[in-house]
Amino acid sequence: MTQRTTITIHDDGAAFEDAPATETARILRLLADQIEHDGIWPEQLFDIKGNTCGYVKTETCRVTR
Repeated sequence: MTQRTTITIHDDGAAFEDAPATETARILRLLADQIEHDGIWPEQLFDIKGNTCGYVKTETCRVTR
């Protein structure tokens, strides 16, 4: 068995208007810190304005060869 994680970020909100790459990087850094330091895999992602802008989906998959 293996684990597959899918991260989806919708960058159409106001928080992404001026610097979409910076806001995306901020969200990914926060996610990485939560996973590494707290062992937390949040289901929802939030932009700097507090709006839901994406989600994280983790699933266990069977490896076939």
